[in-house]
Amino acid sequence: MEKNTSRKQLPAFMVLCIISLVAAVVLAATNLITRGPIAEHQAAELQATLSTVLPADTYEAVTVPEGYSVTSLYEAKNGGETVGWCVTASAMGYGGNVAVTLGVDKNGAVTGCVVGDLNFAETAGYGARAREPEFQNQFKGLDAVAGGTFDALSGATVTSDAVRKATNNALTCVVAVGLGQTPADPVVAFSEK
Repeated sequence: MEKNTSRKQLPAFMVLCIISLVAAVVLAATNLITRGPIAEHQAAELQATLSTVLPADTYEAVTVPEGYSVTSLYEAKNGGETVGWCVTASAMGYGGNVAVTLGVDKNGAVTGCVVGDLNFAETAGYGARAREPEFQNQFKGLDAVAGGTFDALSGATVTSDAVRKATNNALTCVVAVGLGQTPADPVVAFSEK
């Protein structure tokens, strides 16, 4: 007596289709659940960065005209009066884009600097030193119109160059759009040692 051992099985492509469909539904659900908290976290991070470089009551986004290589420009206001601008630009570093956010008061003085954002990926011990207060504090007081210099990071030439490029792009925009003046070219350069 022979047993009939053949059972009907789903073809392999059907199994793969079902697995793919289930995975897509799970990913879509995860995206819907996490979208709100991620946006809130990014907004909180932006608010913290802006208030670090130029404290103000409110920050209003400014439309950046064509031709400027900046990520964002905000007008900082206290009691409805403009106190300055916060501008962010980025340039390619060693581990990816290096964002630089600067505060500039209405007299053209840089009030603060934050290097890096949530995507900062420069090399630990070298390029990552750009996030240290000692490096960032050297930008405070720079004249956004006339320009100035800063000390590059030793051993992190690519990161330092990215910070220089991003800073020049940011200050060129805020001086032209916010202050209505013509900036130096370049605005910042490396200090000569």
